[in-house]
Amino acid sequence: GVRERAFVDRTFGIPLLTGSTLDVTTDDDLKHVSKVLTRNIVSETLQTNDILISSAGTVGKADFVHRNHEGRLASQDVIRIRPKSANPPPGYVYAFLMSQIARRLIANQPAGSVIVRVYEENLEALTVPRLPPSAEARIARMITASFDARADAKSLLATADAEFLSRSRLPRVPYERFSRHSIED
Repeated sequence: GVRERAFVDRTFGIPLLTGSTLDVTTDDDLKHVSKVLTRNIVSETLQTNDILISSAGTVGKADFVHRNHEGRLASQDVIRIRPKSANPPPGYVYAFLMSQIARRLIANQPAGSVIVRVYEENLEALTVPRLPPSAEARIARMITASFDARADAKSLLATADAEFLSRSRLPRVPYERFSRHSIED
C-alpha cells in the first residue's frame, strides 16, 4: 500500500527518488524523508547494482544504481530490482530493460484506470534473454562504464561551478530558491 512519509529539511533527511525524478543527478531537486521516522530504512536504502523502474504515470522509466543514487531511498512508485546474484550481471539486466522490446512489453502490461501502474508481478513475467556469459559480461561492463563516465562528468561540472564562483566572486545563491520547475515554466 501507500506509505506515509515525513518530509523534512535536507539536513535531517534522506533524498527520496520518485518515478518522475529518476533522472535527477543531484539531491537539490529531491524531497527528503525523515531518517528517524522512515520504516525499513536500512533495507530500502538504494545500493550499487539496484535497477529502478517507474511504476506509475510514465511507466517503464528506468535507471541503474552505480555511482549516482547510492544512499537514497525510492518511493512506492519505483520498483526496485535487487539482483540476488551476478548471473546474469545486473548491468546486462538493465540493458535488456532499457531495450525497445522490453520497454514495449512493460508499457503494454499496465493496470489501473486513472493512474496507469505497473506491478512487480508484471516485471516478474518478463524473461531476460540469455546470451553467452562473455557477451553478457561485456554488455554489463559497457553499462557500468557509461555510468562511470556520467559520474565523472557530474564531478567535473561541480568543480567547474565551484571554480567559476570562486574566480567570479559571485555569491552562491541557495538552491532552494529555485527549482527545475521555475526554469521550465
